[in-house]
Amino acid sequence: MKKICKMTALLIMFTMLLVFSAGCSLKSSESSVSGGSGDGGNDKVTQSYTWKLAHEEYKGELEDIYANYLKEALYDLSDGAINLEIYTVGEIGDGTNLFELTQTGTVEFGISDPGWVTPVIPEAGVFSCHFLFPRDIHDFDALLEGDSQGIAKMNELYEEQGVDVLQWAVELGNAWTADRKISTPDDFKGVKFRTMASSVISKSYDAYGASAVPISYSELYSALQLNMVDGQVNPVSAIVASSFYEVQDYLILSYPDSFLMTISANKDFLDSLPEQDRKVVEEAVQLAYEKYKEKRDKMNEEWLNFLKNDSGLTVIELTDDEVAAFRKIAEKNRNIFTDIAPKHGEEVLELFTEDIENLDADN
Repeated sequence: MKKICKMTALLIMFTMLLVFSAGCSLKSSESSVSGGSGDGGNDKVTQSYTWKLAHEEYKGELEDIYANYLKEALYDLSDGAINLEIYTVGEIGDGTNLFELTQTGTVEFGISDPGWVTPVIPEAGVFSCHFLFPRDIHDFDALLEGDSQGIAKMNELYEEQGVDVLQWAVELGNAWTADRKISTPDDFKGVKFRTMASSVISKSYDAYGASAVPISYSELYSALQLNMVDGQVNPVSAIVASSFYEVQDYLILSYPDSFLMTISANKDFLDSLPEQDRKVVEEAVQLAYEKYKEKRDKMNEEWLNFLKNDSGLTVIELTDDEVAAFRKIAEKNRNIFTDIAPKHGEEVLELFTEDIENLDADN
């Protein structure tokens, strides 16, 4: 009888252990969703998410390409738990209000050029200073990916406005299109030239003798078609994707500055994420960036070949002497930037100048 009681007790204890173990396993699976393997193979997100990202370009342009790489990376790393909804230019905003959408948390993520941000963060206008930063995009990549004092300062200024910059990225060097030949500053005289709504950009072209006209990107094609403006500035990606070559005669490969984009997130949203979820976001951003750069370089070659050979445009590549003439005017007018950013403009300009000198020394 005692033997039977002992056996019964052992059986009960064994059954309880199985139930307890199963309960713990169930609780664990309910509290987290396994992510993709990533580098360490142990990333997880705590729940399913649907987030919004808005950018300022059309489908197939570089910001859209990056956005879709980010969507793919978030989905894969979270094992399908994170879905990113992408909104292109005009769907819920454009360059003029995209930063505000990210600031207010209307969208969790935004991709935009710093040129649109200068009304809120005047120091962002430093990237519009002509012939300051490297004209070669790979040198510019190295600057952004290195230990840049200027970028660290810019990140602080963005954070003060409620936005965290997760990645700075170069699209391409800016080129000019026009209905006439432009190879010297004198050629700009009397030209109605479309720019972003940034005083640094518009005054930089005014300094060459142009009449800068700020126009929304979504209205630019019709403005060129109707001769409201005579020319415009954008990377070759935009010139092809938005078909500006159809309503212009000349392409001038000047590269006075580069079209940058920031992959940004609303700070309150990002700070509210559990640490493991934020790590998935950061890893996804990096994975998307590496794929984006490879795609950018390949597509840039294709776009340039099309514009040179099949677009009908007359292509002008500025000589070193012609670039020097524009650079001389630009350097003389650096106060265009520092005047609109009296608080930190001088500091930011000095930090980036030192970064660029260090970059040149390394090369």
